[in-house]
Amino acid sequence: MLIRQPPRGFSLISLLVALAIGSVVLSAAGAVFASNMSSATNAVRLTRLNQELRILTGLVAADVRRAGYRGGDPALVDMRTNNFNQTVNDITVGNKSGEPNNSCVYFSYDIDRDAVVDADEVVGYRLRAGKAELLVTVASPVSCNSGSWEAITSNSLVLSQLNFSLVESCVNASTITSPPTVCNSSDDKLLIRSLVMNVAGRSEGNAELIQSLSRQIRLRNDKVVEAP
Repeated sequence: MLIRQPPRGFSLISLLVALAIGSVVLSAAGAVFASNMSSATNAVRLTRLNQELRILTGLVAADVRRAGYRGGDPALVDMRTNNFNQTVNDITVGNKSGEPNNSCVYFSYDIDRDAVVDADEVVGYRLRAGKAELLVTVASPVSCNSGSWEAITSNSLVLSQLNFSLVESCVNASTITSPPTVCNSSDDKLLIRSLVMNVAGRSEGNAELIQSLSRQIRLRNDKVVEAP
């Protein structure tokens, strides 16, 4: 005759051990998941940061290359009197009050090719409170503190640096040789110029994500300075 044994469940100790092991596994899985999510989020932020800095430098470079351009046939225009690269219309590096030195640049170029400097032909970029700004409305006299400016970088980017420096080399305008000779006081001068732009920023969501870019932008329109 078979004697049936009463069904047996897990003992209290077994249940407690199983719960403890399960908690450890779940905690480990949660930590791995959180780490993967954090890494993925930071990767997206870093990509966006790089993209914004490259877009900014590309935008500035496209405008700076045109600085000093004056419409008309170069063979018929005396470039020594080009009003787009003379005095207040020439490319100028400065800063808004309260911001680092050399964190602003403005210049002009002849958009409508009429040889007249119009208000909408003055372009400027500056650093203000961690944002890059574009000059949208010009006030007289033109400066890094005057006019109306609008932010062109997003809230996800905080700029820690926006720096401009103008690099010039000078050759004799009427007697250009190869290699070019150094300027002398008795000849018209041809100034070959480039703008060096350094920009650095961090992600708004993670201050440890920092990127920087440097770019040298050649001005296509050389400046001719008349001999005294």
